[in-house]
Amino acid sequence: MTSLPEDVVEEFENYLKNVGYLNPKPYLFSAKLFCEYFNYELPTMRDLVDFFNEVRRVYSPRTLNVVKHGVSRFYEFLIVNGLAKENPLNLIKIKPNIKREFIYVPTKEDIDNISYLASEYLTIKNYEAFDTILKFATAFGFRYSELANQSYVIYDDYVKIFGKRLKERIVPFLEEFSDFHYVIPDVPKYVNNKNLSKFRNWLRTYSRKVVGRELTPHDLRRVFATELYRNGRDLIFIKEVMGHESLNTILNYIHLSERDVLNKLKSKK
Repeated sequence: MTSLPEDVVEEFENYLKNVGYLNPKPYLFSAKLFCEYFNYELPTMRDLVDFFNEVRRVYSPRTLNVVKHGVSRFYEFLIVNGLAKENPLNLIKIKPNIKREFIYVPTKEDIDNISYLASEYLTIKNYEAFDTILKFATAFGFRYSELANQSYVIYDDYVKIFGKRLKERIVPFLEEFSDFHYVIPDVPKYVNNKNLSKFRNWLRTYSRKVVGRELTPHDLRRVFATELYRNGRDLIFIKEVMGHESLNTILNYIHLSERDVLNKLKSKK
């Protein structure tokens, strides 16, 4: 992936003002959402499709349309400044989501079931790589790019992760994911770009059979955040271990099922 400058959104804002946009806020919202999702790196076409599928699931059709046009304008800015060669939005057809529903975020049990299913199809070596990446990414809320760039250091009881703009965050060995920590000794052996490339395809294949839709590595961050919230963790704590600056951002990652909502309402009675 091609890295983008840290101040690219600010430069985009100046660009919009110079070409006469009176209300740049929707475009800036789209550019910031795009940059934070991809950790300030240009995505592949498949990753971009996954991004818009995620936006389609989370936001209203109107917001989806705003993001589509905003990202397209952002790519035009990148092309003008020599940061991108073409606008992939010209090649992607984005369908609106007619009806918004509760978003199903897989549970830890689903992750285990995905791993178990993979063990029946993959070779031992490939399965060990898949299981290690799956459990490690989920247990510590990694961005895909952080794994690909190996932007982390593992200590005895926590992992230090270097996120976007090299901002550090500390993620302890959380009790909620203690049964995933057995993979940690295998991380140096299996977490590399060769296995990560195959991991994305494996994850799509086996998650589709287990939860009924294709998951992406970014979905594992949602599992991480939602699992912590389901177990009573404070939103401030979740924000810190996710590496976000705003609580509004973290709320986009936490999605409860209808059953979760009903249980929370019952607990308040």
